[in-house]
Formats: sequence, C-alpha cells, structure tokens
Amino acid sequence: MIQEFAVAAEAVRNTHWDVCVIGAGPVGLCLALNLAKAGRKVVVLEAGGQGYEASVQQLYGGSTDGDIRFAGLTEGRFRGLGGTSTQWGGQILEMDSHIFERREWIEGSGWPISKSTLAPYYQRALEFEGLGALTRDQHELWTKRNVEQPDLGPLLQTDLSQWCPERDMGRRHAEAIATLPGLNVLLHANVAAFELDADGRRIVGAVCRNAAGEEVAVRAAAYALCVGGIETSRLLLQPLADGSEAPWTRSALVGRNFHDHLRVNVAKITNVGTADLGQIFNYFSVGTERFHPKIKLAPATQQEHGTLDVTGTIVETSDGVDNISRAFTTIKLIKSRHFDRIVPADYLHMLRHLPYLLWHKSALLRRLKPDFAPKGDLSLIVHCEQSPLTAGHIRLSEERDRLGLFKPHVHWSLSDLETHSILTFAKAVKQTFEALGAARVDISDDVEMRMSKWIGDSYHHLGGAKMGSSEENGVVDSDLRLFAVDNGFVCGTAVFPCSGYANPTHTAIALAERLGDHLHDSFLSNSAKASS
Repeated sequence: MIQEFAVAAEAVRNTHWDVCVIGAGPVGLCLALNLAKAGRKVVVLEAGGQGYEASVQQLYGGSTDGDIRFAGLTEGRFRGLGGTSTQWGGQILEMDSHIFERREWIEGSGWPISKSTLAPYYQRALEFEGLGALTRDQHELWTKRNVEQPDLGPLLQTDLSQWCPERDMGRRHAEAIATLPGLNVLLHANVAAFELDADGRRIVGAVCRNAAGEEVAVRAAAYALCVGGIETSRLLLQPLADGSEAPWTRSALVGRNFHDHLRVNVAKITNVGTADLGQIFNYFSVGTERFHPKIKLAPATQQEHGTLDVTGTIVETSDGVDNISRAFTTIKLIKSRHFDRIVPADYLHMLRHLPYLLWHKSALLRRLKPDFAPKGDLSLIVHCEQSPLTAGHIRLSEERDRLGLFKPHVHWSLSDLETHSILTFAKAVKQTFEALGAARVDISDDVEMRMSKWIGDSYHHLGGAKMGSSEENGVVDSDLRLFAVDNGFVCGTAVFPCSGYANPTHTAIALAERLGDHLHDSFLSNSAKASS
C-alpha cells in the first residue's frame, strides 16, 4: 500500500512495525519486499513522492570543497518512489572477488565478508532487477554477438556490464508494492531524528516530519537506513530527538572515508589495424539485452604495480566528451526540469544522437539493429576506485534545511595512489594496443602530469558508514548492524569498505537481500523468543 504521510500519520502513530525501512530507492524497496514476502509487517518512509518534485529535490542542498569539483551532491541523488533508479542508466556489474579480500599493497582494503558469502544474493539481486534468466558467461555472449572475445594479453582483461530491462525499480515492482499484505509505503515522510531507550542501546522511534510540520515517531522492532551514501552519513550525524549526540557518532568513523569512482577521459584512440576498436568495444545487444564491454587492469598487474582497481571503456566523443553520456545527461536535466543548465547546443547534440538513445530504450530496436557504429573520435574513459582510507568525508554544516535538519558538507579528496593507478592503466592500454598493432593511444598531457582538473565524479557515493570487523574499523558489523545499538541497521553503498571499479548498485541490492534474510531468520525471530 502507498499512502501520503499526512493521511496515514495517525494510523502510523498507533502501529508497531516489525521493520521500519527508511528510503524507497532500489535498496530500500528490495529489503522491504523481501521482508513483506516473508510475512513481516514493514513500513517504508520515503522523503519524496511518486514523481519528480523540484521542492523536494532542494532538500539535497549542502556545500562541498576538496581537491576536485564534486558534482554529485545534487546531480546524482533523487528523492521519490524508486529513488535514484528513476534516473540512472540501470547498469549492473558484480564486484570481483579480489576486492573483498585484503590487498597487501592497499591499506584498509578488504571486506569482513567474502564474495562467496554474497554470491547467492547477487543472483537474487539479478532476479529483483529483472535479469535472473540472463546468461553471465562472457564467452557465450561474445559468441552470440558473432565477435571473438578480445585477447588483451597479460596486463589487461575484458568484462561486460549489462542493463536492467526496466531501470525504475518502483515501476518494476509497482504491483507488489501496492498489494503485498503488511507492506506500507509512506510518501513525503522525512526522517528528522531518532529516539533511543533509557539505556541508549535501542532505537525506539524514527521521528518523521513533512513540509506542513506534521510529526510522528514511527515505532518498530528494527530500523534500516537505506538512503544512499551521502544522506546516510547526514542522518547518522544529526542530533537525537532530545538534542543529544547519537551514540554511533562517538566512534568518529561516521562520515569518514567518503569516496566515489573517479571518471577520466585519459587518451585518444586511433585505429591503425584492420580491427575497428570503436565497434568491438561499443555497446551491443544479444536479443533484447544491452551490454557494454570494459577493459580492466588484471589483478596480477594491479599487484605488480601497486594500483587500485581500474577499468576503461572506448567510447565515441566530441571535444573529449562522451557523446552518449552527454545526451543522456540532457534527457535527465529535461526530466528533472533543470532547463537553466541546458544550452541550445545540448538539445542539438541530443537530437543528433536520438537513434542511439532510442536503441538503448527500445527492445524492438535492439532486435532490428543490434550494433551501432561510432562516427566520432574515440576516447578511453577510465573509472577508478578510490583509496579505502581516503581523506574524503561528510560532516554537518551549521546551516539547516526547511525541515530543521543540518545540511551536509562534503569534502572530496584525491590521493597520489589514485593518479598513479589511472596513469598505470592508461600506459597498460597504450602498451597493449600498440603492441597488437590495433591502435595508437595518445595519453593526455594532463594525465601524464597528474593534474586534478581532468577528474570528475560518477555519482557513486560510497563509504561514510563502512562495514568492519569491530568498532575500531567500522560503523556497522558484517550483518550491517550499527555497533552502537542493538536494532539499527544500515544498507547501501555507505557501508562499502572499498569498492573496486564496478557500478555499486548491484552489490548494494545484494546486501539488501542478505539483510532481509538476516532480519527475518535471525534478528526478528530471536527478538520474538526473547520477549515471549
């Protein structure tokens, strides 16, 4: 059931829920549906409505500073049913197993769980995303495309990302959200603070507030914060409802080690052999499904050169800008009514690439025309993880929003390890493609000089409430429970101790599937036994 907070406030006040899920993005919806299907009584508190609302988006305001410009404070975050999945591209990729392990050359690397622990939940995440029946065998996918999988030698490897057939998880699961017994989604329900019991060990209320000033404390046996990387730190850092400091902030790790995926145009690619690299590494389809080939630095190469996890794509660009990315950005700005940020050239550029955009959107067109040939310049675009112990962080500013919450201040930091990793990858691509006689690779002078101006963010907000083996190195434990309390949980990209290069949403959804099982099978069951 979906209701407005103002309409349901009185009923909520008199109800005690099994789980209160905060946030109705893909992670929160996955967790809530998991629990509701298991027969649990779940309330989901969503700060937005059923569509884009400019006034609601303004609540994402804040400030930034750091070594490089950080655009994702406002551009990569969306409130509303479905959350960021209403605006993202829907690209899915698993993290490689070595990212979960400790890499001796990277301080702070590794997760307190292994990839094998997450493996069954990755499969369930695919089913949630509508990709459960799709083959994951790379060789088979290249064969179906009638293209031989590239052999890039010892330094590099290939990978394939894929896209959700329906990227908006609110729309994909609309029927279940509306009809599942025990599931209630409240819109325009902004969590402003938490209430704790007298011992300070249990959350007993999530204070909800709307724009009209109506306020209710939601009561539940367990609380799960699923609001994205920046908002997680912001809410955890807010004072409690009585104005006192929250116990989880005493570890000093909340908001620390905030990171994103660095995005860089590092080199110009010029074909010199018979192979067309733009076509080989271009987006392609198998049936109705979309894929994008990636070139990644082999784990052995990372170890040898002491780098972070890095990947790259070969894309068509104009003036150094990814054409498809720019066209999609224009569409997003139109959808979100940010017309002041669109210039006439953006509209012309979008119209020129409209056939390709329709190909991405239409399964029928992908059957009729499976591959597009790039027509412009080719560039190597790199995505690189950041150091797990990055100096990036989130804190509260002194300014409050109209609901009374302190706004976030984001410091985004760059380290020598990241610039070393990007340059090492660029040189490995150059060495490989030129040795194969396939292309000339001209690395940008800015990259060679390790200048920060060529780096941008990917709107992948990671860290700030990282998973650890103890309070000394984490904010949540391996079951995603806040160390400081017994019944508070965090799920999403904020808990990532390190990220690899992979787009993070797929892993965050897998974590939501795992948390749902834990809450149903262990936490709530044990709580019921203890109270009986």
